[in-house]
Amino acid sequence: MLRKAGFPAALFAGLMLVCGSVAMAAENDTVGLKVRQTEQWGPVIVDQKGRSLYVFSVDDEGTDVGNCYEDCSDTWPPLIWNGMPKLGPDVKPSLVSSIVRKDGQRQVTYDDWPLYYYSSDQEQNDTQGQNKRDHGGLWHLIAPDGHVLTRRYEATPSPDVKD
Repeated sequence: MLRKAGFPAALFAGLMLVCGSVAMAAENDTVGLKVRQTEQWGPVIVDQKGRSLYVFSVDDEGTDVGNCYEDCSDTWPPLIWNGMPKLGPDVKPSLVSSIVRKDGQRQVTYDDWPLYYYSSDQEQNDTQGQNKRDHGGLWHLIAPDGHVLTRRYEATPSPDVKD
């Protein structure tokens, strides 16, 4: 009897664990893009949690091809989506799309550039991957207008106001 009584309880516990995992995965699968202002690089595209996103110079803009797989994607994980990302107010919807990777997953693109994280960025304001040469190319942040950022941000100085 104990075995029979224990089986439904174990089954229920297992189902709760699986359902909880699915719910957490669904919540974590929500992809979003927004703009964050950085001191060094100006406004940049980031994910919903504020983590920096990068483009890879080896990827051919506009060709629906990403070139970061295996060891490369361990260091530079792709931004994967399961539907249209939620977009912040300064993100241009016309620049957001996706490509299908070799493994069948959809990778978010911005202005036709596949987007990646950098595994060494641990905090939401980290930009350690910017201008990094790795896996045969250069990695850069991308601006909300779609420009790949290669130089430091220089704010336009305000004109002197004279009385």
